[in-house]
Amino acid sequence: MPTYESHVTTSPVFDKPAKIVYPFAKLGDYTTKEVWQPLLQLADRYAPPTIGAVFVGATDANFSGSPVTIGSAYCIGDTEPQETESGLVSFTRKWSNIPASNTDQIGTTTFTYPGVLTATAGTPKTITAVGSISGLTASYTIAAHGYSNGDQVTLTLKTTIGNLYICSTIISGVATNTFTASYLIPTGQTFTTGTAINSTYFGASTRTRAVNATMVSEYCLPGVTSGYATAESFQPYQIFNAVDAYGNSVSQIDASTAPSAIEYSAMVAGGLSLIAASAIKAYKGNILVRETTYVKAL
Repeated sequence: MPTYESHVTTSPVFDKPAKIVYPFAKLGDYTTKEVWQPLLQLADRYAPPTIGAVFVGATDANFSGSPVTIGSAYCIGDTEPQETESGLVSFTRKWSNIPASNTDQIGTTTFTYPGVLTATAGTPKTITAVGSISGLTASYTIAAHGYSNGDQVTLTLKTTIGNLYICSTIISGVATNTFTASYLIPTGQTFTTGTAINSTYFGASTRTRAVNATMVSEYCLPGVTSGYATAESFQPYQIFNAVDAYGNSVSQIDASTAPSAIEYSAMVAGGLSLIAASAIKAYKGNILVRETTYVKAL
């Protein structure tokens, strides 16, 4: 009877060439890689690897030909060993780079925006035409409107079937009688009447909105990533929160809060984002990820 109790399978041996995986290729990241190496070993000699061990290409992987550059990578574990013939198990040992930060559009989320108590509103002006509709923007015609690029304008639009659409937006492309701004009427509905009112800065009640959200993911291997010696040092970001002079959370922004009404208006005008959520999660092996959700200030 043949014996497999030899140096060949008492330790893991290569089963086939290693595979290189690009976990974030759909986000345009072709630098972050994982190495998947299929291995064989006697079942009673198998032991899990050291998570976080540094990848050594010359001994840890069986590359076919000349592989792409792997860079610094760390062990993220094995797949569950599966029995094969003759008392052996097969498994895949994996290593990963510390991924680069990435940004992903994650659809809509609900976010409660603060109320703003103070605003200076202009006089309603009649929209006489809406044209140059392209996606979510359009050109609005108002005779001698007097607006400037960057003004905050609230648009009220009515369609032929009686739907009313109200949109608070920052305008651009200003000419004497026209400007460019958001356009929220669904395809197939026709504009009939409308008005526009500009404000020095926002006046609004607390409101919850379904808005587009962006997630930024940042990765850390404690003890390796600069500035993070331990897992506890890798912390989530603080969620956006308006506070009064004593640091207490408030739902209404005014001249005395942080941010103030004027500051918050500037955030909206500048297209800045607010942190809606932030959390630390396990990624793979000992690598952690900080997932932070951003929404535009409204």
